[in-house]
Parts: sequence; C-alpha cells; structure tokens
Amino acid sequence: MPPSQLSDFVGAWRVTREIEDHIANTQITAAGEAVFTMQSDQVGDGLIYNETMEITFPGSAPMHATRRYFWLPNGAGQIAVHFDDNRYFHAVALETPTPKDHHQCDPDNYNVAYDFSDWPNWQASWTVKGPRKDYVMLSRYTRP
Repeated sequence: MPPSQLSDFVGAWRVTREIEDHIANTQITAAGEAVFTMQSDQVGDGLIYNETMEITFPGSAPMHATRRYFWLPNGAGQIAVHFDDNRYFHAVALETPTPKDHHQCDPDNYNVAYDFSDWPNWQASWTVKGPRKDYVMLSRYTRP
C-alpha cells in the first residue's frame, strides 16, 4: 500500500542513484542514506530530508555530497517539497502510486516521476533538459 501521509516517510532510507548524463555521455553513480525527521518550527510542521551520499564519476575518486529539503503538508494527500532555503521546489501527490510534477528553473526544465507502487521501496526519476543539461537521474529508496 503506497504512503498516505508524511509520517510514512519518517526514518532512515538507503539511497542508490544513477545519473545518465547525455551531454557528457557518462554514467554517474551514488549511494548513501536519506533520513526524514519530524520538525515543527518557523518553516512549518513537516519533515526535514537530509541526504548523505558518496558520488562516483568515471575515472575519479568518490566525492562526498549532502542535500537537504523540507517536506511539508500541502492539502489533502499532497506534499510540498521546498529547498533548504524554503523556496518551493515541487509537489508530491500521495493519492496516486505514480505522481508526477514539474519544476521550471529557467532555462532548465525538471520533470519528476515518483513510483510508490512497491512501497516501502520507492523511487524518484528526474529528467532534466536545458541548454547545458540533458540527464536522467534515478534514485531508489529502501529501508535499511
């Protein structure tokens, strides 16, 4: 059964990521952990998403990377994802097992497709296109 509320995401997740960069004609991989924790502050009641990864570029030593987002309730069955500076990023509609959304960051277009059909395993696939960007990034989440 797919997630129905923010609290379904609370806790630690293993994350693996594949990035197919069509411009550089290369595959980048990453692995690490994402942790969702409850928060209640000036940003709002919701979740903090903290991700820690090791990214591997072909022919290079692994690099350490982090990212942080805020996942906030946005009406019945909706999650609003914000960047760590609280700018709106995109929405996740939990009423469907395969929600999609779009983020415009001129001149680039970001399209995301979530897949919760194998919950608690889930994934997010981003297709990014712009003058200097053309890649697909697939992140897979599983419980440790």
